Amino acid sequence: MWAGLKPEQVSDDWGRLKPFVEKGLARSRGEYTAEDVLIKIAHREMQLWAVFHDEGLQAIVITEILYFPNLKTANLFLAAGQGMAHWGKYLEEVIEPWAKSRGCVELSGFCRAGMAKTLEKRGWTPAYTVMRKAIA
Repeated sequence: MWAGLKPEQVSDDWGRLKPFVEKGLARSRGEYTAEDVLIKIAHREMQLWAVFHDEGLQAIVITEILYFPNLKTANLFLAAGQGMAHWGKYLEEVIEPWAKSRGCVELSGFCRAGMAKTLEKRGWTPAYTVMRKAIA
């Protein structure tokens, strides 16, 4: 079962949610801390979706709406937890209607190669390749 949590629910249950956020951020390049994400959720700039299974909280997905001059997209900012093979198939069923109701015309996500392969099997297509170089 999926549930979109209100910012106050996220704040009240942060002790249980924070390890999932930290797990998702662990493979990032340090752009955000868990506290940065909590602030963005509190300001309604990001949304946290909880995935529950028989054992309780199984995973989280964090979204954000990206605004461009000619379109809005619902960006999958972070996903962390267990059992994506089970709950992942419902990702679009839950996120797409929500995104559409907010005027988004697509879903997007910055992800690692393994996740990209999973999403491609679900009908997602590559749009860009992000390259980085540290400035010394």
